[in-house]
Amino acid sequence: MLHLIKAISEDIRGICTRPYVIGLSGNLVYRVLRKRLVSGAILLGTLVYLGNRAFNLDIRGLYIALGTLIVAITAFAAQKWGKWALKRSLLFAEAHGANLLEHKKANRFKTLYLPELYANVYGLEAQLICTSKQLAEASRRHQELYRDFVVDRLRRYSAVVEIKSLLEREPGRFSTLEHTVFREEHLIDIDPVFLDEANRVRAMMMDGALLDFGEYVVRRGEMVMSRLGFVAAVNYLLGRKDRQRDERMEGGLDLSFIEDYLDGAPFHPGNTKIMEQAQHGLMKEINGAIGRRRIGERLSHLLRRFLQKKWHAHINTSIQASVGGLLYAISKNYGTHSLAVEDVLWVDAKSRQLLHRDLLREFAHVDRPQEIAGEIIQRLEEGSNSILMKVFHDTSVEAARVVRREYGYSIEESVYRRVRYDSEYACNELPERPLEDLELIGASDSVMDKTMHIMDQAAQEMRAFRDFCAQTEFKARWDRYSPEIRRALQLAYRINEAEFKDEVVQTRYGKCTGTGQLADRLAAHFTITASKNLRQSRLHHQLAKFEYQDTLRQLGEMLDSNLTRDTVSPKVA
Repeated sequence: MLHLIKAISEDIRGICTRPYVIGLSGNLVYRVLRKRLVSGAILLGTLVYLGNRAFNLDIRGLYIALGTLIVAITAFAAQKWGKWALKRSLLFAEAHGANLLEHKKANRFKTLYLPELYANVYGLEAQLICTSKQLAEASRRHQELYRDFVVDRLRRYSAVVEIKSLLEREPGRFSTLEHTVFREEHLIDIDPVFLDEANRVRAMMMDGALLDFGEYVVRRGEMVMSRLGFVAAVNYLLGRKDRQRDERMEGGLDLSFIEDYLDGAPFHPGNTKIMEQAQHGLMKEINGAIGRRRIGERLSHLLRRFLQKKWHAHINTSIQASVGGLLYAISKNYGTHSLAVEDVLWVDAKSRQLLHRDLLREFAHVDRPQEIAGEIIQRLEEGSNSILMKVFHDTSVEAARVVRREYGYSIEESVYRRVRYDSEYACNELPERPLEDLELIGASDSVMDKTMHIMDQAAQEMRAFRDFCAQTEFKARWDRYSPEIRRALQLAYRINEAEFKDEVVQTRYGKCTGTGQLADRLAAHFTITASKNLRQSRLHHQLAKFEYQDTLRQLGEMLDSNLTRDTVSPKVA
């Protein structure tokens, strides 16, 4: 308990900025004084003053009254100054691109997390509707098609003199390619300058080739047939920015959760998409299917969700206010207009190079532009490190603890939902493991024990159901069902949809014979709902983990430490 209190006090101290503390203190004092004590002080001062004039009394009461008024006025001024200073810093950060970091977040997501999303969500759906032979064939064909798209673009661009000239003049602007996708025999008739590893101009063509290939995959209806096809199709659909209903008609998948997730900028108070998705109608439908929590669990859930929102708001408000204050001070001292929030919260070599170039241009008319640019960048680096160290502390364990306060409960809540709804997840039949997901956020022993108990129950239920399907007259009907229908019936049994579990139990004891007809009705009407609910709940769970992991990853990159390694701290209640 003492350890928990100490950790909370350290985290609170880390998110308290000077304007916030002054404004909060002034607000508390003023709210106490403004009603009874202020009016009482005025009345007391008036009576003492009149009494002193009439009867020559001691006037110390007047001093007390005046002192009270001075304290109240000071508290009022502190309250207003704190709010003004905090608002000024937040507005300055917002005006200088605080919400534009969502574009960088989207680029990281497409590069780092889309393949994992396919493996844990959409690839599983493909395995239900296609055979392994079909998927292997599609994967091979997609690799060849993508290579053909790239080679075709290289050959066409090789003939464009202007692009070749640009490449030779500024090769560093195209250094983003990581891997080749074609063999030597495909490079015939392609200008060697386009193939130089030092230039890597292929990235420009490959980005366009990926979009072309993505459009092909979408048109063919093969979005989930391979990992490469899925990545290309999602890049293509998200790049178009169509309405969500148009996207669903075009690609056959609902990407609204992904778009919603990418709409939040890192370290921004408005980046609450994961918490908001938990209130989505589909999630509430799933919560209703798994049953209401007991009153104690319900109250604990509401309290922890409330605290998560408050921690998230205060942590990110503190960061944005500190960043805005830093940018305001530097801009005022040096008279520069080239700074942006990404110069503090997204530090990388390329950004620094671009900022240095912009500063040299801005100060080209003054003496020592190189020195001024160096001073500004140094202040930005020192300020960035100071802000992040203040909020997230100086060790990976402490940083992970603060990030868990922001996003950890979203992961725990999604695990709670899935182990009670998704029988494959609860029975460890998927690439993800419930206990590993809880260990990721350092869940308490009580949460781990409760989850293991639910997993044991799910395993027993699924064994009973599968024994029933394999050993009764229901077996012939079961063998005719597709894998997707079988999964839907497993889910129906798990949540007792349309009393299917009760029907199966009664059939096992010879009290009912209508299980087959009920199963056929569920196969016709529940399969689509089951697939949609499972896919979206798995997607939401993945996005919650991505938010947590990517925040740690970004902190590790900015603070030059691997915060994604060994991030589990001592468990807290």
